[in-house]
Amino acid sequence: HEQAMADYVQLLTTMKTNLSATSSAVITFGGSYGGMLSAWLRMKYPSVFAGAISASAPIFGFPGLPFYSQNEGEAGASYWDIVSYDTTTAAGSDSQCSTLLSQAFELIVSYSNDESGRTMLEEAFGLCPGELTEDDSDGVRLQNRVLLAYDDYAMGNYPFISNYISGDSPLPAYPMRVACSLISDVNDDVSDTDLLNAAGASVNLLYNASHDAMCFNLEPRDDEGEDGIWDTQWCTQMMCQETYFTRRPPTQGVVFPNYQFNLSWINEHCASTQGSTFVPRPTWITDSYYGGGFDSTSGTLPLSSQASNIVFTNGEYDPWRAAGISANNSASDIISLFVPEGAHHLDLMFATPTDPDGLANVRKTQIAYANKWAQSTVEAAV
Repeated sequence: HEQAMADYVQLLTTMKTNLSATSSAVITFGGSYGGMLSAWLRMKYPSVFAGAISASAPIFGFPGLPFYSQNEGEAGASYWDIVSYDTTTAAGSDSQCSTLLSQAFELIVSYSNDESGRTMLEEAFGLCPGELTEDDSDGVRLQNRVLLAYDDYAMGNYPFISNYISGDSPLPAYPMRVACSLISDVNDDVSDTDLLNAAGASVNLLYNASHDAMCFNLEPRDDEGEDGIWDTQWCTQMMCQETYFTRRPPTQGVVFPNYQFNLSWINEHCASTQGSTFVPRPTWITDSYYGGGFDSTSGTLPLSSQASNIVFTNGEYDPWRAAGISANNSASDIISLFVPEGAHHLDLMFATPTDPDGLANVRKTQIAYANKWAQSTVEAAV
């Protein structure tokens, strides 16, 4: 990412010169990974960028910061806690969603043990015949498919129809609530088959958003593809990815299969995929931007003492808020805004009549600070 940021500096410097606008202010905007870059650009190049709007940016999602905790087995667990929260009535979902989803995960394991059970699972989840084999007797591949669908519903839990998460074919408004209604559309004395069929319908709200897929194949079991396009950044700089985050046991209120973050395994995985010259740098980002860590005693923000002029936003439904900034330093214009009923960088999307209460004020605050920083920059150049 350092090269990408340096490229932007060169691009903006050249453009301002060519446009005879060297005294003009530049404000960065970005969401998710772009939100991280937006904040980091302001932190690293304050003479070039007057301020930053950083939406749903998990910039604290790195080792050495509270998100990873002192206990490796808890690292990143708060991410999946929020996804679980989104399946509850507190987030507008059906009251039975969490319980039934947790039961469905258990049934996937139970029915993966023999051929007849795997055939039933293929039918329930719309998988191509023969997709599940003896290698799938642990149920992990199918569990991951369900897990990642609900992860996407949490991030894309927008109050309007959107294809941001699903690609060409849109998801309905509040897709988590719709998915939960589908898995909850069963009788009180539900059979295993009925519950698995309902679970299949709930995940295919995403996977068959086009309504024209005949059947589905699962992702390969090999770990090399687990983080996809992010794997190199994960391995070289621990660029946060939820696939490796801890998922607490269901007894602790999380509906998803238990998993523990394992840095030793990650280093082995990265060494096998990145080559013999790979050297793990788990604290690279923390050391580069946050002074090496977080002062848990004083609660000081782990930002450079010179960091300023950044507005961060975090949505209630967005699991990435677990690694976002939630405190203010008004003296330096480090501002954190909470977006009630907000999904992943909802505040950067176009306004709609269905926007949740408070979102308009969040946007007004962002604009007000951007105008303030731009005005200060222009006045300083006079």
